Amino acid sequence: MKILSGKYGLVEPHTILEPYDQKLTKKEDIEKFSVEINSKICQIWREYDLIIILMGKKYRQVLEPYFDGKFRVITHEKGIFGYLHRLSYFNTLTKEEFFKEIEKYRIVECAEYLWNRWDFNFPQKYIDPNRPHCCKFCTYRSRKNKNDICTFSKLYLEYYQKVLDDRAFFESLSKKNPTLEKIPLSSRLKSN
Repeated sequence: MKILSGKYGLVEPHTILEPYDQKLTKKEDIEKFSVEINSKICQIWREYDLIIILMGKKYRQVLEPYFDGKFRVITHEKGIFGYLHRLSYFNTLTKEEFFKEIEKYRIVECAEYLWNRWDFNFPQKYIDPNRPHCCKFCTYRSRKNKNDICTFSKLYLEYYQKVLDDRAFFESLSKKNPTLEKIPLSSRLKSN
């Protein structure tokens, strides 16, 4: 369990802190903490298969850049009282019922992450097992309009078209140079 403090960032629950009255309210603070806790979040992401987030909207914004399919983000429209009600309900469930219940709070994985699960005999350039697959690290968003919301269907079609184009290109080269036909397509694509 970790606590996101408005003054100290991500802290352990047993950490003793001086009393303070500071909340996360400004966009600059949210962005600052998101950068400061980067290494801690990446460490947590590597070590756990399931990460449950229970916090208010402003505080959630600090972690949002890291959200992927490992995250279950518990929300309630009534704020803190809604969260307390939801926690009370979770406490009545068995372990199996709890895990089934929180599945509806799963973060839908991003298009790039899903793309990396597909096999077109194409080099998997973007997989890095040591970082979360989410918008913060997305190569798709970095080369496109940053406000463009990617979808798996959109990205799938884009990459699939690239595979077809590459395949056609190498087939045309093979006709000009017969020795290329002996090299597997996946190797030719990797060398491109």
